[in-house]
Amino acid sequence: MKKVTLRNRFHATEVTVVVPLDGILSRRTSARVRRELCGVDGCDCEPLNGHQAVRIHEDNDGCYVIN
Repeated sequence: MKKVTLRNRFHATEVTVVVPLDGILSRRTSARVRRELCGVDGCDCEPLNGHQAVRIHEDNDGCYVIN
């Protein structure tokens, strides 16, 4: 496992998560990342906007996958 810090430049927020070996964050952790990076109801920003130190995408279940 490793720790990764994800950033949202629009809101100037960041969150650090522990990434499991398979690289897939749980639904609960993915929801926490979204909430901490952009907690504004109705905001249209992309929570993971800006440069990230890792490659990240969202799978079909709404979980973040970090490579």
